Amino acid sequence: MSRRDKDNLDIEESPIEEPYEIIQPPGTLRAKARVLTEAEAARFNPIGQAEDALEKLSVNFQKWLDDQVAVLREAHADGEAAGYSEEAIQTLFRAAHDLRGQAATLGYPLAGEIAGSLCHLVDHIPAGGPVPRDLVRLHVEAVRAVVAEKATDENHATGRPLVDGLRAITEAVVDRIGRPAA
Repeated sequence: MSRRDKDNLDIEESPIEEPYEIIQPPGTLRAKARVLTEAEAARFNPIGQAEDALEKLSVNFQKWLDDQVAVLREAHADGEAAGYSEEAIQTLFRAAHDLRGQAATLGYPLAGEIAGSLCHLVDHIPAGGPVPRDLVRLHVEAVRAVVAEKATDENHATGRPLVDGLRAITEAVVDRIGRPAA
């Protein structure tokens, strides 16, 4: 059974004809919040505080990034040694995914883009299918090179064409090996 709504479209009628109640939650949140004084409001700058905290942590960024690159390189070496078992592929994906998520925050957006391209490639390798080893190696070495060269600018003269080239090659390979069903 259907009826028409205000726009004259068919809509299903509910088979439940029991009465219902709409519950309005009490609006008590405002009573629990404290209004800042003028002096407190003038000093209230959560974004600035977060940026200050990030600046203090930034002295560790290079070590953290170097550690993430080492994890990626180790995952690649283990994959090569193990013949890219499903477990090795997942380990490589996790290492690239972690690096993709952290690289921009750590000041290396190009390394993050390369790691993202590697994630895209690995995500499209069919289970038990052949691994494009040379392309995986190129991604891993590109991340290493971008970090070693301290290519922190998104438009780095060497890094940007490297990222764009890897992305184009990766898309061509993904198109060739197929895309997973959505």
